[in-house]
Amino acid sequence: MRKNRMIIPTVIILIIFASSFQSSAQSKKGTEPQVKAVRFLKLYPSLAKLTISTGFSSRWFLKNASPKLDKSYSYDRHEGKLYFINRKGQKIQAFDLKSLGLYGPGHSAWSPDGNMLLCSIFNRNKGGASPLYLLKMNGSIREIVAAEGRREQILQPSWSFDGRMFVYLKSSTRSGHEIWVKNIESGEDILVERVPIGRGACGNPVWFNRHQKVLYLKFRRIKNRWQHIEELWIFDVGTKQKKKIYEGRIATVFVSPDDNLIGADIGNYFSLFDINGNFIKNLEPGSSIKPSWSPDGLYIAYLKGKVNPVTEISINRHIHAININTGIDKDLTPVPGLEVDEFRWLNDNTVVY
Repeated sequence: MRKNRMIIPTVIILIIFASSFQSSAQSKKGTEPQVKAVRFLKLYPSLAKLTISTGFSSRWFLKNASPKLDKSYSYDRHEGKLYFINRKGQKIQAFDLKSLGLYGPGHSAWSPDGNMLLCSIFNRNKGGASPLYLLKMNGSIREIVAAEGRREQILQPSWSFDGRMFVYLKSSTRSGHEIWVKNIESGEDILVERVPIGRGACGNPVWFNRHQKVLYLKFRRIKNRWQHIEELWIFDVGTKQKKKIYEGRIATVFVSPDDNLIGADIGNYFSLFDINGNFIKNLEPGSSIKPSWSPDGLYIAYLKGKVNPVTEISINRHIHAININTGIDKDLTPVPGLEVDEFRWLNDNTVVY
């Protein structure tokens, strides 16, 4: 009888604990923010007028939008001019590229305050090179990183969080691939990585904001083979030291808003690392494109579609969001036949497309 009496209180305690845990879980689930997706033109219908008159689309606006989504840029190839445009569809600044022998803007990046734009632009006067230019809201434009010779390009610019420095890729048919950091205030140039022609490549540099580090990919060619090994590296701008943190298939690298996590799209997984490159966990969203962290760091939004077995191209792409804590994935645009190409986070729980 004593044994039975001892069991009863234990069972009661377990029931109370399970009930309490379930109640707590329901409470957390109830307070979890509901992530949603909204059409950008629904929020800013005045952009539709610009779309009709010039062919400029909301997709292009989002693709080239500033961090606050308050402005973007468009290029009129007939006029040879680049325009800064606000969310009302109004042209707020013009740059006459044609008069400078420039045309066809390429890779670009807005400064954190949205007042400056770094843009790689083809220069007819330099044998087809594409230097990097700095365009400001006051209408000024100047070459900030030179490119000399045929097919030399300055690509993939990325700003530091305070706007004092930026990182970029220099691609040349003569010297190979180089990643550099430039300090705008002092003019100092810091070499991050160099891969000579025939030995592989490097690229996709991403500024790891407040920790003054740069993430980048390196493709190391295997000797006497056409295959290569993909690697993820961290470069510390202050100490000039670099460290390899991952080796394997990598599609995209992205950093959390609070600078505490590094995300790497490695195919069917998002691998998360800490600021020192130590592995934390894997999320399994399946085949994905363009991962982007929410401003509060709780979700990763991305494009997901069906892969055509013949062309291996993703089709019928929808916006999904995965919770980094629970791993729960949600389709934010469950509309049959919808095809999404571009999206951006508007706030902590809203994605626009």
